[in-house]
Amino acid sequence: MKLVDTHCHLHLFEPVPAVAPNTTVHVMTVNPDEFDAARDLFGIEAGDAKRTGAPANIQVALGLFPEPVAAQEAALPAFLERLPGTRFVGEIGLDYVTESEDERARQRRLLETILEACGPQHVLSLHSRRAAADTVAMLRGFSGTAILHWFSGPAAVVENADPALYWSLNTAMARSDRSKILIRRMNPERILTETDGPYITIGDRPAAPKDVRRVIDFLAREWDVDAEEAAARVWQNYQTVMGSNQ
Repeated sequence: MKLVDTHCHLHLFEPVPAVAPNTTVHVMTVNPDEFDAARDLFGIEAGDAKRTGAPANIQVALGLFPEPVAAQEAALPAFLERLPGTRFVGEIGLDYVTESEDERARQRRLLETILEACGPQHVLSLHSRRAAADTVAMLRGFSGTAILHWFSGPAAVVENADPALYWSLNTAMARSDRSKILIRRMNPERILTETDGPYITIGDRPAAPKDVRRVIDFLAREWDVDAEEAAARVWQNYQTVMGSNQ
């Protein structure tokens, strides 16, 4: 069974957990300095080339989290400088926890600049807390691959979203009745899996890449198939993502 965790902050675990060879992990960062540090940790060079001994199943993504917006605006030149050296981008997006319309507008300008700089080869993982409609609207017609991480609705946004978008599901979503309604409106051919560890917990521990299997078990029940079939479907979706971004 091949598994994929498309959104995990693996470098923030203490200690960093071992990742099974059958599990591919996309490591999210929130600014260029963290991206550099995570690449060093996992032995990855510019251009996604791997140093000797680096795990072949770990990819580090270049992030620029929308908050705090002033600091991220200042980090934008460093982000753009590093962008040609990686296919993987995240965590980026919008976060409307702030009620400041000025800050929200600045976040949109930041995301717009990132989207304009990315190309067909890029795979993006996006945050959209309280900003679903604006995030999805900004992605319409984007030439690369966009994955909506831990999407929380509303349902109408899913139904009206660009059919090219992907959705990554985690264990918190699998436990939420509200999220289950959203998931049932998502195209199964556009569903991927994630953990968002260590920010999501399972009991008294952070969710780790191995816990993607819990999401697979949830999808197997939703799709009325066995776990092997559910995992194979998600892996095929992931292969489509990677094949369309070579």
